[in-house]
Amino acid sequence: MGKSAMKRDLQLLYAVGFAFSLLTFLISLGKGAPIYSHDVSVLSALDISVATGLGVIITFSLGALLINNFIYARQKKNWRDFWSKDMLEYFYGSVITETWRIARGRMMLFLATFFVTWLLGIFCVFLRTL
Repeated sequence: MGKSAMKRDLQLLYAVGFAFSLLTFLISLGKGAPIYSHDVSVLSALDISVATGLGVIITFSLGALLINNFIYARQKKNWRDFWSKDMLEYFYGSVITETWRIARGRMMLFLATFFVTWLLGIFCVFLRTL
């Protein structure tokens, strides 16, 4: 595993978020929502689709975080093991064979993805109020 596993995980996560965002955009256009509007009281199809895509990424990140935490716990590992050896090997290591190390890396990846996506959502709301 390693770089390819991390890259595959992120591609899947963002592909699902993009698919939901595109689907929501097309549905919103069909319901007559404007494509873009500066009026704060009117949500455009673009705003709705971006919010949906970010929400899906946040939801999937939390789900993947819980699943990988369960995998980590099922391997009979405690939190001292989390900090042992090289914590960031999932992000740059070429071969990782232990299931608990893969789960540890994925937990960090999805937690970081959750926070970055959440901050991006706040930034989008801020841009909307300008």
